[in-house]
Amino acid sequence: MTESDLMLLEEYLDGELSAADARAVEERSVHEPELGKELARLKTDRGIRLQAWRSMEGDELAVESVAGKVAATIQRRESHTFLLRGLRIGAAAAACIVLGLSVGFFARQPASNQITAQAPVATKTADSDRIVFTGQVPSQMPSARGYDVRLKNDAGEVVAVQHFDNIEQARQFVQDVGTWQQRQEQMHSGNVSLVSDQY
Repeated sequence: MTESDLMLLEEYLDGELSAADARAVEERSVHEPELGKELARLKTDRGIRLQAWRSMEGDELAVESVAGKVAATIQRRESHTFLLRGLRIGAAAAACIVLGLSVGFFARQPASNQITAQAPVATKTADSDRIVFTGQVPSQMPSARGYDVRLKNDAGEVVAVQHFDNIEQARQFVQDVGTWQQRQEQMHSGNVSLVSDQY
């Protein structure tokens, strides 16, 4: 039995031979016992393999059961993924809120190089409707960044912060704001004097 004979028998069993070649193989298998035995063995092997494959195939009920289990597993994983995605988004939002609140809290706290003395404030006195300047000149504090003068409203809330490189500029600013407040007070009370009246 040669290799070409085995290939010829495989082609015969696969149905790849022409009708004339197939009849020639059948006649040879009758006249050559070794070729006939090999053909019978190949047919038997193919039958066994076919039965094995068919036994591995499930019936419709088994296939549906496996498909249902696979679909349930996929759905469970997708729901876990959706849940985890939601938790990640929620955690990120919470972290942003905490970060924003922390930044806001620390931004409101005076830094070590800021002047904490009361800056010029316009307030009304209890005994009249006059606006009175109540402010302090910042004390000298050595700092690498300079000096900050905070302007507060009559409720004590900081409404502006002015930065200066040296203490002289900060004191001059406080003085200028005080002068401005006095002029505003004069205008509100009607005690406006013309420049020519002063000389």
